[in-house]
Amino acid sequence: MKSFLYHTLTLFITTLLAHAGEAVTLKLSTNECLPGDIVELTATSSTPSYQEFTLSIPAHKNLQLLAHETGPVTLENNHFSQTNHWVFQTVAPDSITLDDITATFTANSEPIPLAPLTLTIGTYPTLDTDLTPAVFPTAATTSATLNILWGLIPAALLIGIIVASKSRKQSPISEAAPIPTIEQLKAQLANNALPEELCYQLLNRRVLSERQKILIEQALYQPSFTANDLLQALNQGDDA
Repeated sequence: MKSFLYHTLTLFITTLLAHAGEAVTLKLSTNECLPGDIVELTATSSTPSYQEFTLSIPAHKNLQLLAHETGPVTLENNHFSQTNHWVFQTVAPDSITLDDITATFTANSEPIPLAPLTLTIGTYPTLDTDLTPAVFPTAATTSATLNILWGLIPAALLIGIIVASKSRKQSPISEAAPIPTIEQLKAQLANNALPEELCYQLLNRRVLSERQKILIEQALYQPSFTANDLLQALNQGDDA
């Protein structure tokens, strides 16, 4: 552990000395996940002059690149900044250390080594499989159950007739369904609620960017990715 910290600190100091004024900050959306989860890598640069940058990320068998989004260069507090995103999907349990990531700026062709990133892909809990044979119901239990079901049939028929009668009396109202927007989704996410129906409508209408589509699917299918996480990720993408 001490050796790893020493290596990281030495790499950081060397980078600052060799490339004064040029810096890139890396951030993973999570450091622990499960196979099939979505992980986003965000890289933000800070330079005294207008420059774009690219990353060289070593390939890994258990990290599948899904999308890459390059943001514009902006000026803030007399420094230029650019934020880029890489979206990965994990494949299998593993402990990954990405220690060969480098950044290259347009005004300097020499790659800048960056601090390593670690990602732990865990395993799903095993199911408790009980091989004990199931106990079949006795004849008395089966007979009692059938008697109850026969008694419920008339009541179910009566309820069906009442509902059908009320349905005939109501005149249908045809309205054009409103077109869902990403702003409607953000408004509901701000209340810490994930509107699944609205998410599916947005996905089906194909009006989203590739990154927005991946983030919404992550919120729908990955329980650990909350409504607040989705809102922050969408806002970060818009500001980038």
